[in-house]
Amino acid sequence: MSEKELEAQVAALEARIAELEARARPPEPLKPDPNYVPPSPFRLLDRVSMPASVMREMAAAMPDRELAGLRRDARTPQTLAPLGDANARPRLAQGWREPTPLGPPPGVAIADKLVDAADARERADLIMQEARRRAAIKAATKEEQNE
Repeated sequence: MSEKELEAQVAALEARIAELEARARPPEPLKPDPNYVPPSPFRLLDRVSMPASVMREMAAAMPDRELAGLRRDARTPQTLAPLGDANARPRLAQGWREPTPLGPPPGVAIADKLVDAADARERADLIMQEARRRAAIKAATKEEQNE
């Protein structure tokens, strides 16, 4: 190989290396647009909720005391408490307890018995139908033989 060919080959390889290195570099991080204003949640809610005039009428129809009570109830965990005791809070298990054994839920045994009884009835009906069909075939073959 001549010296010019070697230089051309080296130049081609260097160009190829530069191209591969450029591809291996991670892309530049996205720069936020300084003029972008994200849509407000209220504008997004306007698309999925009722018109503002209807919302105003509904708000005017409900007394402020009831609205305050709804807001208070929404913020307290007592909404999950039983109805009898307003101050009851959910209790976490204290200490160790035996795990509940795995098994079918209650009532499945009764449902299984009902299904088994229905299957037995259907099976008996099918057997009777098959017996009638065979008897009819047997009777028809006897009539054909007698003629």
